[in-house]
Amino acid sequence: MPSVADKKANAPKVEKTKLNLQIRELLGDAYSFVVGERFTASMSTVSLETLMQEQINQIEGTDGKTSIRLNKKDALDRILNGISEVVKTVKALPAGSFSINSEDREDGNVNSTIDGEGEFPL
Repeated sequence: MPSVADKKANAPKVEKTKLNLQIRELLGDAYSFVVGERFTASMSTVSLETLMQEQINQIEGTDGKTSIRLNKKDALDRILNGISEVVKTVKALPAGSFSINSEDREDGNVNSTIDGEGEFPL
């Protein structure tokens, strides 16, 4: 068990630790106050109209548009055109292009209906 003399010798260290914690707590409170005030000021300038205008600019405007990154409307148009080209290419292929021959079946045709009669209409 520590003696009274040992406790008195450690007293300055304990007091210093308490002061360090108090200073850290006060600095943390001050920092939180400043950041909170900045956030409040920035949020007071935001309105529904500005948020809507930002979304419109992202969708069809030049906001964030570069030669590599398209706006959302152009990107969707590009995807739609790509899908249309693929569909045209697939439609131009003969129906036999999609048959899968199987060695497991006697007739070698796996493109038959569920009951096994005939082929699916394309």
